[in-house]
Amino acid sequence: MSEEAPACRSAPGERARAMAYVEEVQKRLLPDRNETYQQFLKLFSDYIGGKSLEQMKTEIRELFVDDPELVEGFEGFLPDRNLEQGVDKGVEGDTVL
Repeated sequence: MSEEAPACRSAPGERARAMAYVEEVQKRLLPDRNETYQQFLKLFSDYIGGKSLEQMKTEIRELFVDDPELVEGFEGFLPDRNLEQGVDKGVEGDTVL
């Protein structure tokens, strides 16, 4: 039995928003900026492979520094910051959820 990647465990609406975002990135970057698009796909692959959300956000901001709309689109489907911090703290045992 294989374990699903984090993106695959999200609600159907969240998956649809993520797919729409990936399609938007593809439309904006291809064919002229293929290397940037490949870096973007690698970031998603690394995240599914275990990279932290904070690291991915930093790298997306750096990759799309010249395209703030793509950064905003990415941040539009991220988990709520307070929820994310609460989950992290709960895992560490610092906060009771």
